[in-house]
Amino acid sequence: MLINKELVQSRFRDSLQTYDEAAFVQAEMAEHLSGLIRQYIPENNPRCLEIGCGSGMLSRRMPHDQIDQYWGNDLVNESLPIIRQYRPDLHPLPGDIEQLLLPDELDLIVSGSTFQWVQQPEAFYQKLHRQMLPGRLLCFSTFGPENCREIRQLTGQGLHYQAIESYPKLMPDFELLHAEETTYTLYFENAREVLRHIKATGVNGLQASMKVADLMRFQREYQKQFQVPKGVSLTYHAIYIIAKAR
Repeated sequence: MLINKELVQSRFRDSLQTYDEAAFVQAEMAEHLSGLIRQYIPENNPRCLEIGCGSGMLSRRMPHDQIDQYWGNDLVNESLPIIRQYRPDLHPLPGDIEQLLLPDELDLIVSGSTFQWVQQPEAFYQKLHRQMLPGRLLCFSTFGPENCREIRQLTGQGLHYQAIESYPKLMPDFELLHAEETTYTLYFENAREVLRHIKATGVNGLQASMKVADLMRFQREYQKQFQVPKGVSLTYHAIYIIAKAR
């Protein structure tokens, strides 16, 4: 699936003010990833790059006392001033991470819930490896194939999520120190609330807005197929990777 980066940028810009309140799963993922980062990184990390800073969900949880220089990237330029609250000396790096020139000799690269938007993952991981010092760490969370499966099932649309088993092949320049996956199930009163959640987080992989008739059909089918005692369900499939540059 070809990812429309301009559409992604627009949706995340629109959801910047609502993201923290609505992105329950991403908050849990940021908390878990930050714990793994603290567990694996050395005491001193002179040069760190965070990819996909967004609203600062991971940024505010980073061990900044162990990092000397901090580069922050996001597709949405407006998000980077938010990160200065947690890192006043931030080196901003706005734009599409697949196209940007990156700082070199990096000791640490981190990213929370972003890499699912990467168009060419193998080339991307090679690019990151070229900018890293040997033996240093790439730590990230992303999503797996079961993510938002309900929406894909009804619309036939969605991102191409990598299975956890694919990462050794996708990242041959890295040694995987930690690979973990888990699923989260959210419950909503009805299908309309699911759509509101998706809009508030900006995370859906749909290529265009639905027409009114399609929207009504989607809500009816969602209610019919995914009704549970707690309401209707939405699945998130989280993956966590800690990898060492060879």
